[in-house]
Amino acid sequence: MTEAHSQLLKGDRSRWKVLLTKLLHYGVALLSVVLALVINLKLSPYLDATPSPLFFVAVMVSAWYGGLGPGLLATAVSTVVIHYFFVEPVYSWSVSYSGSLVQLSVFLMAALLISSLNEAQRAAKRKAEANLGALRRSEAKFGCLAESNIIGIIVADLNGPILEANDIFLQMVGYTQEELRSGRMRWREMTPPEYLEVSDRAVEELLTTGACKPFEKEYIRKDGSRIPILHGAVMSGENTVVGFVLDITNRKQVEEKLQRTNQTLQTLIDLCPVAIAFLDPQGIVKLWNRAAEQIYGWSAEEVIEQFMPTVPHRHQEFLASIQTVLSGRSLHAIEVQHQRQDGQMIDVEIWSNLAHDAEGNPGCLGIGWDITHRKQVESALRQSEARYQVLVSNMPGMVYRYTPSTDGSAAFTYVSSGARELVELAPETILRDANAFFSLIHPDDWASFTDSVAIAIANSLPWEWEGRLITPSGQLKWVQGRSRPEQTESGKAWDGLFFDITDRKRDEEALRRSEERLRVSQELSLDAFTILDSVRDQTGAIRDFVWTYVNPKAAEILKHPVEELVGAYLLEVLPGNQFNAELFQRYVQVVETGKAHDIELFYNADGITGWFRNMAVKLGDGVAISFSDIRRKQTEAALRESEERLRLALTATNQGLFDLNVQTGDGVVSPEYAQMLGYEPEQFQETNAQWRDRLHPDDLASTYQAYEDYIAGKIDIYRAEFRLRTKSGAWKWILSIGKIVSWDSQGQPLRMLGTHTDITERKLSEAERERLLEREQAARGEAETANRIKDEFLAVLSHELRSPLNPILGWSQLLLAGKLDTTTSQRAIATIERNAKLQTQLIDDLLDVSRILRGKLALQISPVNIVTIVESALETVRLAAEAKHIQIQTVFIDDTLQVSGDGARLQQIVWNLLTNAVKFTPENGQVEIFVEQIGNHAQIQVKDNGKGISPEFLPYVFDYFRQEDSKTTRRFGGLGLGLAIVRHLTELHGGTIYVDSPGVEQGATFTIQLPLISSSVFINQDGETSPQVFSLKDIKVLVVDDEQDAREFVAFLLEQEMATVVMAASGNEALTALTQFQPNIILSDIGMPNMDGYMLMQKVRALPPEQGGLIKAIALTAYAGEYNQKQALKVGFQKHIAKPVEPEILIKAICEMIRA
Repeated sequence: MTEAHSQLLKGDRSRWKVLLTKLLHYGVALLSVVLALVINLKLSPYLDATPSPLFFVAVMVSAWYGGLGPGLLATAVSTVVIHYFFVEPVYSWSVSYSGSLVQLSVFLMAALLISSLNEAQRAAKRKAEANLGALRRSEAKFGCLAESNIIGIIVADLNGPILEANDIFLQMVGYTQEELRSGRMRWREMTPPEYLEVSDRAVEELLTTGACKPFEKEYIRKDGSRIPILHGAVMSGENTVVGFVLDITNRKQVEEKLQRTNQTLQTLIDLCPVAIAFLDPQGIVKLWNRAAEQIYGWSAEEVIEQFMPTVPHRHQEFLASIQTVLSGRSLHAIEVQHQRQDGQMIDVEIWSNLAHDAEGNPGCLGIGWDITHRKQVESALRQSEARYQVLVSNMPGMVYRYTPSTDGSAAFTYVSSGARELVELAPETILRDANAFFSLIHPDDWASFTDSVAIAIANSLPWEWEGRLITPSGQLKWVQGRSRPEQTESGKAWDGLFFDITDRKRDEEALRRSEERLRVSQELSLDAFTILDSVRDQTGAIRDFVWTYVNPKAAEILKHPVEELVGAYLLEVLPGNQFNAELFQRYVQVVETGKAHDIELFYNADGITGWFRNMAVKLGDGVAISFSDIRRKQTEAALRESEERLRLALTATNQGLFDLNVQTGDGVVSPEYAQMLGYEPEQFQETNAQWRDRLHPDDLASTYQAYEDYIAGKIDIYRAEFRLRTKSGAWKWILSIGKIVSWDSQGQPLRMLGTHTDITERKLSEAERERLLEREQAARGEAETANRIKDEFLAVLSHELRSPLNPILGWSQLLLAGKLDTTTSQRAIATIERNAKLQTQLIDDLLDVSRILRGKLALQISPVNIVTIVESALETVRLAAEAKHIQIQTVFIDDTLQVSGDGARLQQIVWNLLTNAVKFTPENGQVEIFVEQIGNHAQIQVKDNGKGISPEFLPYVFDYFRQEDSKTTRRFGGLGLGLAIVRHLTELHGGTIYVDSPGVEQGATFTIQLPLISSSVFINQDGETSPQVFSLKDIKVLVVDDEQDAREFVAFLLEQEMATVVMAASGNEALTALTQFQPNIILSDIGMPNMDGYMLMQKVRALPPEQGGLIKAIALTAYAGEYNQKQALKVGFQKHIAKPVEPEILIKAICEMIRA
C-alpha cells in the first residue's frame, strides 16, 4: 500500500470520527427532549401545568454536551413538543388563545439564551485551554534552552542582583550556584565602569519597550579577568528581566587577528614591488599602492575615486574585463598595454580576481608589473632564436644539448630537426627518451662511446668521438660527435653536434683500399715498380732522385733488398754508365715537362741483361717508374688469354674451380666459384671450415664422409652432390668433383684440384618430377579408394533396396493368392508397411545427402524444447527397443532447455542416434539418454553398451558412405549416411557433435551440444495437440497418374474417405475429363509420357476460371528434389508431396488446401 493510500485512509477515518461525534451530539439532544417529554407525560398528574422546566433542562444538557447546534436543535424540538402535547388544545397544532403563544415565545427565547451562554462558556474554555498549552510549550522551550547550556541565561533585578542563572553563565564568570544563591552576584558590580553607560541605556530601553537589542559589553570574572559578551534581555516582571549572554571571546580574538592581518597585508601591499589596485564595478579606483605610483606615475591621491587612468583609449574593453572578473572568472597572465602619466605606453602583465571591500561590495582586485623590458628582451631573444634556428636547420647533422644527472641518468634538453635526416628519429622522440638515440649506436662502438663520454664529463673537457649508428631503417652511418661543457643554472650541460661522416669514411676506406690494392698489386705484380722523389740543388736543378717506394719485383731486378733501396739515392745505387745516365736524363725531363715516356731498351749493365719496357710518369715532384721483361710479359699474356678462355668455359657451364691445400684446409677458388654463391671474388675467401659452415645440415655428414673416404684412399675420385648456402641465405645444389694432384714427402695428400658445378636447376627439375609422381600416385590412390567406396556403396545400396523388396513381393503374392488367414494377413501387411517405410527412409537419406552436398538443405527455424524433441524421438524407437528387451533410461536434468532450430530436423538427429543405439546394442542391453545444460549450450548425450567403435574407424564415423563393416557378412544394414546427415544437421544448427568409444564391444557415447536461446522465449510444447478429424465428404478429386497401381491406390484411399474420384491415365485424358467434371482439387503425377505434370498444369492454368483454370492442385510425385518442388510451384501447383506418402498426410493436405 502506498503512502498516498495510507494518508487517504487516515483522512477517511478522521472524517468518519468527526461525523460520528456530531451524530452523537445531536442524538443526545434528541434523547434529552424525548426524556423530558416522557417524564412530563408520566408525571403530569403530579406536576404543575407548565412543562417548561424539564425541557429547559434538556436544552441545557444538549448545549453543554454538544454545543450551539445541538442546543438549537433541542430548543426547536422542545418548542414543537410543548406546543403539541401541552398547549391547549393538546394534540393539535392550533393556538386557542394568545397566552399560549406568549408562553411558547418566552420558552423559545429563554432556551436560545441558555444555548448562547453555553456556547460562550465553551468558547472561553477552549481559548483558556489553548493559552495554557501555549504557555506550557513556551515554558518547555525556555527550559530546554536554559538547560541546553548553549548560551548563558540569567534572571536579574534591574537594581542589580542576579536572581537565577544557568550553568553556562556561571562558567563564563567563574561563580558557583552557592555564590549565586547567597546574593553575591550583582550585574552592576560585575560590569566594568566603561560599560555602565551602555548598560544603563539598555535598562531604559527595557523599561520603555520591554526588550533591548543585543549589545556588546564585558563582565568582570570572579578572578578579576574580563570576558567579552553579547547581551540581550526582555522584561519578565515588573522589575525583573530575563537576559541572554553569549561568550564572544573567540570572535574578539578572530577580529583582533584579522585586524593584525589586515595591517600586515596593508604593509605588504605598500611594500610589494608589483602594482596592486582595487576597482569597483564602474572602474573607479579604490586602492592604489606605491608600486603602482612608481610604475604608472600617478600618486594615490590623484587616482583614488577616479576612473582607471591607464586605459584612456579602451574604456569599454576595460569595463568588459571587469565584468568578466565579477562573473567569477579570473584573469591570469594577461599581457596588455597601459599608458603612463607621461603618455608612454608600457607592456604590463595583469592577474585579476574577484574580491570584496570592507563593506562586502564586490570589486576587481588586480596586480600587474611592468614587463616592457622583458618583452624587449624576449623580442630580441626570439630574433636571436630565429637566426639560431635558421643556422641550425641549415647545418648538416643534429645539434643538441645534453644534460647528465648525478644519478647516472641523462637527457637531451634540445635536439634540432636535423635528427630526422641523420638518425631517422623525430626530435620529440629523442627528447622524450634519450635511449632512443643511444640504442642506435653500433654494439662494437658502444664501449668507446661510453668511455669517451665518461672521461669528458669527469674532467669537464671538450668531447669528440667517431662511431657507427644503425638507423631504424637498418642503414649504417658513420657519425662524428663534438661537444663542450657549458655552465647553466641547473648545472653543466653539453652543447654539441652530431654530423654524418659516412661519405668521408667511405672515401677514406676507398682510398685506403685503393692504396692497399695498389700496394698489393704492385707487390704481386710481375712488373717492377718504383717511385722516385727529386733531389734539387740550391739553384733548383735536379741533381739526383731518392727512392720512396720499391716493389719486390723491382728489388729483384735491381738485385738489392727493398729496405736498402727505400731512402737511397738513385745515382748511388746505379753506377754512372751510359744506360743509367740516359735514363736519369729521361726521368728529369718527365719531372720538368710533365710528359710521360714509354720506351723499350736493351739493358746490359750491373749484371742485368735483357729487353725491358720502361715507362715513367710525373708524380708530384718526382716520377713513378714501371719496367718489365718483355718476353716474360708476352708469355704471361698468353697465359692470361688461356685463363680467360677457361673462365668463359667455366661460366658457360656454371662451374667454378677450387685449389685446396688438404693439410692446412686453405683454398683458392676461381671468380666463378665465388660468383656462383653470390659473392664478389675479392670479398670471398674459402677454407675447409668455412666450406663446412656453408653446407646444408642435412648434407653435412654424407658429404664430409665422401671427402674423408677419398682422402683416405677408399675411393678413386671425389664426387659429391650437396647444398651450399649463398650470400643471400638461399641454398644452391652443387656437384663437386675433385682429384689430388700432389703429395708430400711422406706420401700424404697435399693439394687437391676440382670443380664446383651449379646443378640447382637439375635438382629442382628432379624434385618437381618427384612431386608430380607423388601427386599422381596420391591421386590414383584417392581415385581407387573413391571407386572402391563407390562400389561398396552401390553394393550396399543394392542390398538395402532389394532386401525390403523381398518380403514386400513375397507377402504381396501370398496375399493375392488369398490363402492366408486373418492373423497372417495382418502380419503380412505390417511387414510390407515396415519394409516400405524402410525404403522410404533410405530414399529420404539419399535426398538429404544430395541437398547437403549441393548446399540446398533449408531449415524451418523456430524455438524448440529439447526434452520434447527427445521424447518424440523416443516414441519412434520404443517398439524396436522393447522387441530386443533393451532398457532405455532418460535423465532430464533440465526440461526447460530451448534452442532455435527446425523441430523436425532436430527430431531426425535424435531419432538417428537412438536408432543406431538400439540397432547396435544386443538384446537385454541398455541405452541411456541425458539432457542437461553445459554453459550456454544444451547437451544431448546418447550412450549404449553395444557393439562400440574401433579406434581405427572412429575418425571416419561421420563421413559419407563410410561403414565400419561393408562386407557381405555384416550383421547390420544401412547405407552409412545417417551419422553424416546427423553431423551436418547439427552444424547447421550451430552445434557440435562428437563420439567417444573405449573400443569394440564396449559401447559408444554420442554427444551433441546446441546453443541455447534466451529463457524469455516462450515455447508452447506443453502437451500433445488434439487430433484433428479430416473428412473428404462431398469433395471431388481428379487423380492423374500414368501408373495404374499408384492411380488406383490413391483413388481407393480417397473414396474410403467419402470423396468423389475421377481417374485419368495421362495429361490429355485429364484435360478431357475437365470438360465433363469440375473437381475441387487435382492430384497429378509429374513424370508421365507425352505430356508431363508440368505441361498439364500449364494448360490447366491457361483455361478460363469457369472451365477450371483456378482449380487447386497438388503435385504427387516421386520426383522429390528441391528443383522439382520449385518447378511444380512455378507452373501452378499449390503444393508438392513426395511419394511414397502416408495416407494421413495426403488427406490432411487435401483438407487444408480445400479449406484455404
